[in-house]
Amino acid sequence: GVCPFGLKTPLPVYCDISMKPFDVVVPAAGSIHSAVRISPDRMAKLTSAEWVDVCEVRD
Repeated sequence: GVCPFGLKTPLPVYCDISMKPFDVVVPAAGSIHSAVRISPDRMAKLTSAEWVDVCEVRD
């Protein structure tokens, strides 16, 4: 994925519903030193993301 924060050009942001069970996700901007711990719901709200179901979850 791509970090949804600080995009140079406004783009639509999509969050896959497979992230919802996690308490925290860690989107990064290409470096382990530029990551943030955030709940999936908070990240979606801050980025005006649309929730989608595109990921295949494997057992």
